[in-house]
Amino acid sequence: MKKYIKYSAFLFVLFTIILVERSAVKSADTRLNNLTKLHFYCFHDDISNIQTEKEVSYSLERINDYVKSNSEQDLPVNVTIEFESQIESDKEYNQRIQEFEKALSEEEHVAARKRLNEYVYDYNNKVLDKSLKDTRIEALGEVTRIGYTPFVVVRTKADLLSVELLTELTKQDRILNVSISFEMKETEGESYLSDKEWMECINAYSTVHDGRYTGKGVKIGVYEAGGVCDTNNSCLNGVSITLLTQSETTKHATRVMSIITRIATDAEYYVAETQTNPGVQIFISQGCDIVNCSFGRMGNQENGSTGTYTLGPRQYRYDYDAVYDYQIKTCKICVVTITHNKTDDKYSNAYNPYSECVSPGYAFNAITVGGVKKKDTNSNLLVHAEKACYVSYSPCVKPDICAMYYVNAAGYNCGGTSVAAPQVTGSIALLMQAKPVYKKNPQKVRSLVIATASKPSDYTRNIGAFNNKEGAGVINLGAMCGSPVTIDYYNTNTAAYTNIKVAPIYLKKGTKLTASLSWDVTAQSSTNGGGLFRVTNYDLLLFNNSALTGSPLTSSTLTNTNQELIEYTVQNTGQFYIVIRQTGAMYAPNTGDKIALTIYEH
Repeated sequence: MKKYIKYSAFLFVLFTIILVERSAVKSADTRLNNLTKLHFYCFHDDISNIQTEKEVSYSLERINDYVKSNSEQDLPVNVTIEFESQIESDKEYNQRIQEFEKALSEEEHVAARKRLNEYVYDYNNKVLDKSLKDTRIEALGEVTRIGYTPFVVVRTKADLLSVELLTELTKQDRILNVSISFEMKETEGESYLSDKEWMECINAYSTVHDGRYTGKGVKIGVYEAGGVCDTNNSCLNGVSITLLTQSETTKHATRVMSIITRIATDAEYYVAETQTNPGVQIFISQGCDIVNCSFGRMGNQENGSTGTYTLGPRQYRYDYDAVYDYQIKTCKICVVTITHNKTDDKYSNAYNPYSECVSPGYAFNAITVGGVKKKDTNSNLLVHAEKACYVSYSPCVKPDICAMYYVNAAGYNCGGTSVAAPQVTGSIALLMQAKPVYKKNPQKVRSLVIATASKPSDYTRNIGAFNNKEGAGVINLGAMCGSPVTIDYYNTNTAAYTNIKVAPIYLKKGTKLTASLSWDVTAQSSTNGGGLFRVTNYDLLLFNNSALTGSPLTSSTLTNTNQELIEYTVQNTGQFYIVIRQTGAMYAPNTGDKIALTIYEH
């Protein structure tokens, strides 16, 4: 009996040890998972996805050392917090979306957009009222809300931050991301001589000059670093412009405006200088359909009195790009931004020697524009402009599209992705007038722009059918306003590896088929190892049999982007089948994805 009792006691102790060990492992795992919510964006080589408390301590030490070595500067630190918002599963929000999508007349569209925007604003303010009360982060410093989002920015001092404080923040269920950064400055592009035929290079000249489409009924926001356009400039005579900020006028803003207005002469324009916080809330409040952002936030830091700059982070940022992604998806506003330009001058705050894309150019839901140029003066061949930036790592696709890097507009000779983006913005404005349904769906605009792009002469397909420096190619306004078909589909399927849409299409021999798929995402940090976690992953495939058996004729299976692109030249006339396949499970809080498929025969 004693032997039995001793044995039972031994088993009890062993079982207890196992439970304690499992509890400790679970606790460690939870701590590890929570820390992946934390991101540092102060230096070029920062750890953006934290895994351990040791990494937190190391990152804070670097910040404090930099602040101390630059004591003559006032260097506040920004703590940007994203709280959880369940707006996409909210019944009233979805009713507002349906009302917005069903609006037929221009008056109905404007009124429905206003009601949608107001609801998004009020909903997220209520989320922040509750979250801030529970979090009590006011002790760190001034708290600023980013309109129409569940994001706040706390401006604080480096010595107030600690491993313990940041760790505690990440443990709160309401908090999705905590990002640490220095205050960022916007930068513009550089100026060069250009070619006056830029409209013909993007196939816009005939569409613009036949006068059918002028951008009438489209509201365009123009967001500019350092100032606003000169409304008295002769190139802007007769243009409807509302200045939203009392700012100095700049040549850069006037050049950007002159390019957009050369295409969309009758659009309604709202112009503002960039604000401290990220996002396009100032234009959402005006009911804008599209916003042009010809600026980039480098995040470069000045090295004391030397006048030189240290490179800032070059990656997707949860304190910046994620704000744009949220606003684009929830408020259904189209945003065009830039990759930026290579700059070797280390004495410039635009220092960017490695041709790296800058924020908000990483935003998945934005249309990010790169640059191409004529191969030589007497040639119609287009090639990548050497100073146009891009994302160098696969399989992220940025830029999405390109336009002319060197342009001449209204007497200005200028160059850079800053002047490429307004060509895209103006072209989309004409599309929105020609086909008003595109005002309601940013993902539909992206899908069409990508499918109809023309290919530069140096185009190679090195990320699926995309090119890492030129995206899908060069914007093609004539094709956009032509006969491509874009299909909307609302997917509520939750299971992975499911064919959610099969589109039959009859094609003749010799036809070139281009199809693109696009959907809006809310990028969040993963709680199981860091990195970006997209709502859902989809693939795009083409078959020549209704059973969808055998290998597809072509396919696009990218995993780190919210778009797919396939191209195929038909060998034999017959019936074909374009398949949208869901290859990842749907993220739990999301109730469905609005997917846009564009089919372009040419």
